[in-house]
Amino acid sequence: MVDRRDSAYNAGIILRDAGEVGQMPDSNRVFGSVDKITLIVVEEQEIYRKLYEAICPSASPIELRESFPYSAKKTLDSIVARTAPDVILIGVNHLSAELLNEVTQLQNDSGNLGVVLIASSLTSGVIPILNKFVASRKARFGFLFRKSLTHTDQFRTMISSVQAGQIVIDPALGALMDKDNEDVTSISGLTPREIEVLNLIARGRTNEAISVSLFIDVKTVRHHINNIYGKLKTNSTFDDRHPRVSATNAYHQLTGQLIFEDLG
Repeated sequence: MVDRRDSAYNAGIILRDAGEVGQMPDSNRVFGSVDKITLIVVEEQEIYRKLYEAICPSASPIELRESFPYSAKKTLDSIVARTAPDVILIGVNHLSAELLNEVTQLQNDSGNLGVVLIASSLTSGVIPILNKFVASRKARFGFLFRKSLTHTDQFRTMISSVQAGQIVIDPALGALMDKDNEDVTSISGLTPREIEVLNLIARGRTNEAISVSLFIDVKTVRHHINNIYGKLKTNSTFDDRHPRVSATNAYHQLTGQLIFEDLG
């Protein structure tokens, strides 16, 4: 659980309703007489790339330098090295532990780079990882669920606040981080990645669908599933004849059905 007394939470964090622009810093005060903020967008969905381009016209205080489709195979550091933005916005459908690791390395290597993450969903397995990730941020970071982003002024204020050194967190995520996730992370000794896989199994996803969601090979998915079954077999109710059903039942019983698809 994140302690809000931690220094990361005293670095200008904003934990107010992301949908209520008036509660966030006034964009006029944030921008002031500062030079244009250069922004790079790496976004999974084309419609959102077009939207961000429309929000940042040439007269805007935010200069959208370039936008790129997000791909797990595309390295963010090479994009940042070539474009040298003040802020990079990364938009994904499903937030993964791998992306958080890449963002950590990116900020470690890039000095004052601001990072804004926007995601449609995350699984319970990612929550403890994201919890630690946010706690380790000292400045220049923002996170929003897509459904929370409803106004153009809100978008501009988010970018400018992060560039100014603040940490801006969607309150829906803040509420999740305040919950005790120790029971989830210790399910039968499963690793965070195995919990992610088990979460998707519990939603009825096939191995192929899981590999697409987590950007890993199907063979790797099968390896994780075999490990999960082996650890869950300590539960007397586990049925080897129907391991997928047993794993789903065990997950629901142990987590209270902590399946996060659409949060807010």
